[in-house]
Amino acid sequence: MLVRSLLLCLPLALAGCGKTPSLTGENSPGGVPSPCTEDPGVEGRRRVTRFALDIPLRGGLSRLQTTVFGPSEDGERISPEGAPFPLVIFSPAAGVSRDQYFDYAFRLANHGMVAVVQSPRAEWDHRLYRDDTLGLLNWLTAPTGADADQVRGRVDPARVGLTGHGLGGKVAFLAAGEESRVRAVFGIDPVNTLGASMDNPSVLPVLPRLRSRSGLLGQRRSADIMPSCTPATENYEVFFAALPSPTFAITFLTAGHMDFVDDLARCNECTRCGSGAMDQHAVHALSVKYTTAFFQVHLQGCTGLQGHLTGAAFQRDAATGLVSVRSK
Repeated sequence: MLVRSLLLCLPLALAGCGKTPSLTGENSPGGVPSPCTEDPGVEGRRRVTRFALDIPLRGGLSRLQTTVFGPSEDGERISPEGAPFPLVIFSPAAGVSRDQYFDYAFRLANHGMVAVVQSPRAEWDHRLYRDDTLGLLNWLTAPTGADADQVRGRVDPARVGLTGHGLGGKVAFLAAGEESRVRAVFGIDPVNTLGASMDNPSVLPVLPRLRSRSGLLGQRRSADIMPSCTPATENYEVFFAALPSPTFAITFLTAGHMDFVDDLARCNECTRCGSGAMDQHAVHALSVKYTTAFFQVHLQGCTGLQGHLTGAAFQRDAATGLVSVRSK
């Protein structure tokens, strides 16, 4: 299980992850594996470092709590070799701790990207959540202050991706609509929650003019629960209808809204959305794979991996009865 692997591995970060062999450099110069040869569904050969950062926002008057994951040679710092790396910012669902998405961040870093998971300061204010996401992006690409050396020169401002689950998915699309540097945005069962509220604008007017490449994961079971976490008027289906081509939506046929988190058993907030898949771990593993493949394709240029999302490799997943896909 991904989360067990991560929990076992991360305490060894200072000494290096015991699961990951030293890099020998078969695929590219300097001992770094080529990202386009790596299967997004399995752990790669890179070591990963993880550290918490409180990011200064608005001239240092406010701080945003984050956890940063990145490729590492020594298990302590993001490697200068191969830098700058693509950057992916992950925004959590409403009420869900950011540590429920560490498996996603670990896999992205393990495949050659810097992944940053944030904890929103005020998730009930979607404008502020969006603006803090943009402030986080600005700091990561031009860091200042005492912690700047931990990320300076490590992230590529020309290869930026945003993703998020539920409300975090909405925020990712809101932020992408405001920032031309965002090359790709991926919604994990996004929800256009409270779109009519003054402080919580609907994302739907943003989507038709989005210039970033996009993709979606979604499910339909939670829409049938009353009150629903993903009502039909706000769920991933309305995102898919409004997004410009080309885009795609992968539907998990047996999943619920909270099956996308790392460990449902320790997610108290997740019970409010009802039951989901019989095997949540299978849903989660596929979700991590599709998220990684999407950013490998659109941030690392690995077009041959598109098959994991919409092609032959995906059809092997579809044959299990767990998923289907639509493209436009």
